[in-house]
Amino acid sequence: MKTVIIVGAGPCGLLMAHYLLQRDSKYCVELYEKRPDPRLNPVSTARSYSISLGFRGRAALREVGLESLAIERGTIALGQEIHNSRGVVQSISRKQPRLLIERNVLTNLLLETLTKRYDASRLKIHFKHECIAVDLEAKSAAFQSASGYQPCQAYDLLIGADGVQSKVRNILQHKTGLEVKLRKSPVDIKVLTLRCYDNHRELTLNRDSFHLYSLGWAGALLCGLKSDGTYNALVSFTRGYNSLANISSGSDVLTFFRKYMGDFSQLISPEEADAFAQKPFFQTTTVTCSHYHFGDSVLLVGDAAHAVSPIIGQGCSAALEDGLLFNQLLDKYDDDLTQVFPKYTQRRRPDMIALEQISDSMVPLNIYLGYLMLLKHVFDRTLHRWFPKFWASSLVDMIAETTIPYRHILHSHSRWFKTINALNQLILRRGKRLSNPKSMLESA
Repeated sequence: MKTVIIVGAGPCGLLMAHYLLQRDSKYCVELYEKRPDPRLNPVSTARSYSISLGFRGRAALREVGLESLAIERGTIALGQEIHNSRGVVQSISRKQPRLLIERNVLTNLLLETLTKRYDASRLKIHFKHECIAVDLEAKSAAFQSASGYQPCQAYDLLIGADGVQSKVRNILQHKTGLEVKLRKSPVDIKVLTLRCYDNHRELTLNRDSFHLYSLGWAGALLCGLKSDGTYNALVSFTRGYNSLANISSGSDVLTFFRKYMGDFSQLISPEEADAFAQKPFFQTTTVTCSHYHFGDSVLLVGDAAHAVSPIIGQGCSAALEDGLLFNQLLDKYDDDLTQVFPKYTQRRRPDMIALEQISDSMVPLNIYLGYLMLLKHVFDRTLHRWFPKFWASSLVDMIAETTIPYRHILHSHSRWFKTINALNQLILRRGKRLSNPKSMLESA
């Protein structure tokens, strides 16, 4: 039986443990997580955030028998509604519904089922243990806990699932020459909570959909339902064009959202507006690695290997899909890690490079380009329905509703991506002159 150490007990690391432990008795797993046990330290619903799992993420959960349980604890979005400030709504249906689930809820689900299915003879979980060193030659890892330095732990396989600031990846970078590129996503992000309804105005949001509001020049608000009945909203602006960057009062926040959301701004409470004004915007970090393995003993997965922008909602799905691919390769090569690891990098890295390019290109820098992208989506979906053998499905449908490799999606829509990138560059050069119809016509 091989000993596997997984550093990081988030959704990706926990799912990797599920996949390994279900392979009869070939592996025993030790999980190390620097944070406390989430079952004993629940995250407040006000501080949690929802993640969107499309067909890829759900397929990865399905393989370990957890999709139905995740659906019970989350909500299903059947489509998307695009709102304008005048109250006009454009609805887009989805062939495959998306699962909205809070990250801490998904983590607890994976953790609870893991401990129920496997006993201590094959599974050990250590919280408040931070990885501080790895000896690649001796195949051992050292951890620091609240009680001090822990003895080195031997492993046959070490999996780094410890996120963007991965200690395992940093060690590989310094000791093996792994090439790592970290960069800030070109988008400013802040989280906002919306009530599901307003008692005074009888305003409601459709609970079965994502909701998208344009926030003027290079800004958008995307929200989905949380388990407590509120909506978790992601507010984003292209960096350098953030209309909310200098707003510091709740009343100004409400005035801004009233301009672009109309009556639906009533769903933002004054308390939430004040809290939103005080919170800083942040930028996520993207991660690109030259390879995802070292020999046949160390593997990087999830954000530790390939963090991407959250704008198109593929980060968690891609991380969970890592586990599915790894399991498929273990099946194909009969658990021979000398073959599995190189094949994993060979298969996975081109897809993650493609996903990064897709994510960067899927951010329209003004509302007109956003409408053009919507029109292209409807056009592609219609022609694909009529001529499925000759016309590729829409970009959004391929990303969210299939398991087609990201590199194939990028290739299928390569001309469209070149067009979008060229238009975005034009918008950036001409700046806010394109933020109203008159200036747009004058610049044509």
